[in-house]
Amino acid sequence: MIDKLIRDTAWHRHTTILLLSLVVVAAAVVVVVVVVVVVVVVVVVVVLVVVVVVVVVVVVVVVVVVVVVVVVVVVVVVVVVVVVVVVVVVIVVVV
Repeated sequence: MIDKLIRDTAWHRHTTILLLSLVVVAAAVVVVVVVVVVVVVVVVVVVLVVVVVVVVVVVVVVVVVVVVVVVVVVVVVVVVVVVVVVVVVVIVVVV
């Protein structure tokens, strides 16, 4: 009877240790999965922020270049028109 009780107690102790080990392993797996998910989310957010910043910078540069080109073209056209008008007026006045 005592021998059986000792065996039962030892079996329960081993079973408890095994179950606790499984719980610890499961908790470790959950922690690792949570850390991996957090790292992936942070990396995705950082990449998205970098992409948005690059797109905004490119759009601003393109807009500035277009505005500069338009201003240069308008100035050139105005100068050409003024020169032509002055030449025509000089020709008309002289002739």
